[in-house]
Amino acid sequence: GFAHSVPFLATYFLGFNLEKPPFNDREYRRAVAGAIRKKEITVALGSGEKPAYSWIPEGLPGYQPFQSNREGLDERFQDSVQRIRMKPWDKPIELGFDASSRNAMVLEKVQADLQARLGWKIVLKNQEWKTFVKSLYSSPPAIFRHGWSTPTKDPLIFISPFGTNDPFSFTKTSDAKIDRKISEIRSLPDGPERTAALIAAEKWIIEEEALV
Repeated sequence: GFAHSVPFLATYFLGFNLEKPPFNDREYRRAVAGAIRKKEITVALGSGEKPAYSWIPEGLPGYQPFQSNREGLDERFQDSVQRIRMKPWDKPIELGFDASSRNAMVLEKVQADLQARLGWKIVLKNQEWKTFVKSLYSSPPAIFRHGWSTPTKDPLIFISPFGTNDPFSFTKTSDAKIDRKISEIRSLPDGPERTAALIAAEKWIIEEEALV
């Protein structure tokens, strides 16, 4: 017999509810992205996951490999980490997730990182899957754990949930800039121009706005 390994096209992430403070302020979202030691999390999981730098996973156009500074932190957000340290947030922040031992271990590490680097009090709230999903559709926690995957090879599936009124827009994003980018990607055939448009959309989602 033989085994054939097929990559699972998925990104696991923390999302922000843009309607709940402090994450209505982009600097706080960017600070979270800069404070988490993602590589440590993937090593602790020990099951082949890779730390994410781009929103689109490995194996699809638009993927970019992980880059970090000497401390293992995402360099793109360190300016925000420094600025947020100067204006600390002293209220508890709820981080919601669907209950499992793996999720609990990951989010305890996230909780420790945000405490150590930003001084925040993170309250972990786990729920069984159906209850958790219901909360995402009604009133997501300030930060929430989720995953996004696709059985198809079209990376647009990773970008479209950030469009205005998309049914899967748990971050409550509404911005003409990303709506235009989604329309542009939809109109382009596979190739370098479409890949460049996907990377530009990711830059807006991940780096400029830090929605996830």
